[in-house]
Amino acid sequence: MVSSIWVGTAFLALAVLATSAFMWIMRLSQERGYSVLAVGGTNYLTAAAVALPLTSVHDLRAAPVGLWLIASASGVGFVLTYLLLIPALRHYGVATPTAAVQVSMVVPVVHGNLP
Repeated sequence: MVSSIWVGTAFLALAVLATSAFMWIMRLSQERGYSVLAVGGTNYLTAAAVALPLTSVHDLRAAPVGLWLIASASGVGFVLTYLLLIPALRHYGVATPTAAVQVSMVVPVVHGNLP
């Protein structure tokens, strides 16, 4: 059986790689003059399309209201964070905003693996 620390570490590593790639794509889009809102929107729509089949695995009608509220707040948080990320990438480059996002992922994983 795989321990939860390894699952959390694997998730964290994947999240770091995916987030770093997304940040570099965003920065490249800015440098080439593309619409960063369109690039980010495409990213989120792609993620939704990939996640959609997972809804057939679980009966979401049985999910408690609190879970829906947390999911909704998380979605709003993603959009607001993205809108703040655009000027941060333009002003600071990739390193500082990426570091801030990485720390925001480390804290919950570490907390979830504490006894």
